[in-house]
Amino acid sequence: MKTGSLRQAGRRAVDRVSALFRRFLALPAPWPPVIATVLVILLVWAIPASNVGVGDLTQNDEFLTLDRSTSFVRHHDWMNVYSLNAVSFRKPPLQYWMSALLIENGMDLVPALRWPSVLFGLATLVATALLAAAVMPANLWAMPAAVLLTASSDRFWKGSVSAILDSGAIFFSVLAVAATILALRRPGWWYVAAAAIGLGALQKAPVALAFVALYLVFLWLTARWHPCGFRKITGDRHFRRSLGLALVLALSWHVFQLAQHGMVAITESFGDQMIGRFSPSAEAGLIRTPGEVLNHLLGSEDVLRGLGLLALIVLPWRLKRFELLPLPLIVLCYATAIAFATGFISYRYSIFFVPFLSVALAAVLLTLPLAPRWLTAIVIVISLAAGGPFKTRGRLSVDPAADTRAQIAILASAGHSNRPDDSLVICGWGDGDHLPPGAISYYASEGRPFIRLSDPAELARLAAAGNIPGGIHGVCTADQLAQLKDDLVGLEILDTQEDFRHWAAAGAIAGGG
Repeated sequence: MKTGSLRQAGRRAVDRVSALFRRFLALPAPWPPVIATVLVILLVWAIPASNVGVGDLTQNDEFLTLDRSTSFVRHHDWMNVYSLNAVSFRKPPLQYWMSALLIENGMDLVPALRWPSVLFGLATLVATALLAAAVMPANLWAMPAAVLLTASSDRFWKGSVSAILDSGAIFFSVLAVAATILALRRPGWWYVAAAAIGLGALQKAPVALAFVALYLVFLWLTARWHPCGFRKITGDRHFRRSLGLALVLALSWHVFQLAQHGMVAITESFGDQMIGRFSPSAEAGLIRTPGEVLNHLLGSEDVLRGLGLLALIVLPWRLKRFELLPLPLIVLCYATAIAFATGFISYRYSIFFVPFLSVALAAVLLTLPLAPRWLTAIVIVISLAAGGPFKTRGRLSVDPAADTRAQIAILASAGHSNRPDDSLVICGWGDGDHLPPGAISYYASEGRPFIRLSDPAELARLAAAGNIPGGIHGVCTADQLAQLKDDLVGLEILDTQEDFRHWAAAGAIAGGG
């Protein structure tokens, strides 16, 4: 080829690239906000993803995830979840299966346990963008704004880099509600909602099912203010089919457990974990005050969640889309439930509303009569005031912890002690130094039951009842062991890790109750 022809071909190539670049800069809607959303998601997710293998497990629930995820291979059974060496019905298996497969394929424990949560965190940001598009289709710049605000929540990211189940449950809940709103105009989205509901029930609890059910109930109760007729929805063939699919997926694991183990599976999974927690209390002393409820909802993120709550309340009126009235009503329903709930309601549960509050805040801000540059500045200022989207290792709480390493080392020492006929005893009383049950089970129990003492006198009571027939080895702090030593025969210290002691004894002295 001649030199002139090469130059002409080069010029044509440059012209084509230049034309594509110019076209990119003048992209028609919706591409600019979509591309901006993708870039924001990748930027804010990069730091948490890079820290997935840093540090140690620290939370009690992380060690339970360790114990349950490794139980499938340890007990040669992938059709049951084992917790503390016994079949457990407290949580379904989806994330435990994911971590177990990563471990089986050679990944180290900490990243294998955290990667599912990190990936679910990424998916939640995508679902948040989808929810923003469903809420405000006329202005898709709500998508990157909502993602940026959600990413400013410390608690959101702490859940997304921890080996706990919250991140996945949030993703399926946000996706299910976003698909439900979209399905009001495009019924094909009901199948996406059904898949999210079903998989969400296999992840942690049927939270996505509860969200969608409440949304539809409140949609029916507010029918006079919007055009979304409830009869039209329930009469749609896509809705009916997806409803059947959602119920089959959501109930499949529980029906399977019921067939294997009987009613105890339902009693523990639904009775203890759901109904028991949220059943209302009639005792005035147990009812939470409005201030306590508000503090629970804000979760120490006053700027982001406070503004988000206000935005969610005014959202349907501001957008003149009253089919969105169920969103603030769901939060009100949750607030009422926790005000009167009998059981323990963790502050972690309020993280589920962070994407919804962020979407509402982004949507309301974009309705203000301000120039785009000022709206962008306001979103960035709120994001920075809420903590900013880029989280350091310190903010994520993933740095190695010396006390956690000491706990693991002393429990591993107990696990390697080669005393198969001894009873394993763990001291579990006092204000601090409680060894996580999941860590005890994984590192120290060797697949056998263990005894966790709730007070120093329990050891003598168990010996009197014949529940400790022979030798003992155990783990306590120095102070706890000092309280036990008079009830032990032939006490011997086998290992020391900081304040923890791995000890052995020939037996325990029986005492009265």
